[in-house]
Amino acid sequence: MSLLLAIDGGNSKTDVAVLDHEGTLLARGRGPGFSPHVLGISGSVLAVEELARSTLRGIALELGPDSVAHTAAYLAGVDLTREREEMLAVVTARGWSRSAVVDNDTFAVLRLGSPDGDGVAVVCGAGINCVGVSGTRIVRFPSLGTVSGDWGGGLQLGAEVMSAAARVEDGRGPATVLAEAVVAHFGVASVLEAVEAFHFGEFPSSRFAELSPVVFRCAAQGDAVSRDLVDRLAGEIADYVRASLRRLDLGGRDVPVVLGGGILAGGDQRLLTGVFDRVHSEFPRARFVRVDEPPVIGAALLGLDHLGIAGDAVVRAAFRVAA
Repeated sequence: MSLLLAIDGGNSKTDVAVLDHEGTLLARGRGPGFSPHVLGISGSVLAVEELARSTLRGIALELGPDSVAHTAAYLAGVDLTREREEMLAVVTARGWSRSAVVDNDTFAVLRLGSPDGDGVAVVCGAGINCVGVSGTRIVRFPSLGTVSGDWGGGLQLGAEVMSAAARVEDGRGPATVLAEAVVAHFGVASVLEAVEAFHFGEFPSSRFAELSPVVFRCAAQGDAVSRDLVDRLAGEIADYVRASLRRLDLGGRDVPVVLGGGILAGGDQRLLTGVFDRVHSEFPRARFVRVDEPPVIGAALLGLDHLGIAGDAVVRAAFRVAA
C-alpha cells in the first residue's frame, strides 16, 4: 500500500493522521505531548510509535514499510541539527515507512499558510519558535529557553503571571489584579498557596499554561502589569519575524508571515496589533496569515508534497468533515 503517516508532535498533544495516496483521510489519533527533553530521543519516538500503531490498527493495518510509503513527522522540541538527525535515525531504524522526514513543527504551520513553503512562521502555544524559508535558504532558532535568548509561549507567560501575582501579594511588586485572578483560577486561599503547590509538585508545571487566558483577559480590562506582559510577548514575536526577514533579505517582497499555535489562534487584539505594527514599521509588505487549523494538516500536506501529490483541497476538506 502507499499510505502517508503524518505526525504533529506538540508540547501539549501529539496528533497522528493516516492518508491514502489521493490524500483521503483514513484515520486519526491523539496522544500526550511530544517530550524529547523529558523522555529522551528513543523514549519519545517509542511513545509516538505506539500512537501510530494503535491508529493504524484501528483500520486493520500495521505500521511498517509494507503499508506506509512515507512518514512526515513535524515535532516540537526538534530544533537543532543534532536532534533532527538523531530522531530521524531512530525513526528509520524502527522501520516505520519506506521513507521519512523529521523536522520542527514550525514547518507544518508554515505550510498551512504558505502553499509554496516560502515565508516566515511563528508558533506560539505552550512554547514559542519560528522558521523562515526562502527557496533553499532556511532560518531556524534553537528555542531552548533563556539559554538561547527565548521568551514567550503559554508556559513562560504563565510563570510570569505567577511571579507578578506573588510579588504584589507580598508587597514587592506593582498593583495588579493578577493576584486575585490566580487565586480564583486555582481555587486557593492565596497566591502563596498556589506557589507552594507548584513547588511541591501538587500542581504540575504544565498548569502554568492555564494562566495565558488570564493575562489576556486582565489586559483587556486595563490591568497595567498584564498589558506589559502582552506587549512584551508581541515584541518577542515581532523580533522573530523581523530577524528572519532580515536574514533572508526579504524586506522588499510581499512575504507571508504565518502565525499559529494556541495563543496566536486565540486572536487577542492587543497582541496581534502589537505584532503587526512592530513588523510593518520595518517590513510594510509583510502579509500576515493567522491559521487555526490543526498543524497535523500541515504535516500531511508536506508529506503529500514529498510524494508529489497535490492534495490541499482534499486534505483540508477531509479534516473539516472529521472535526
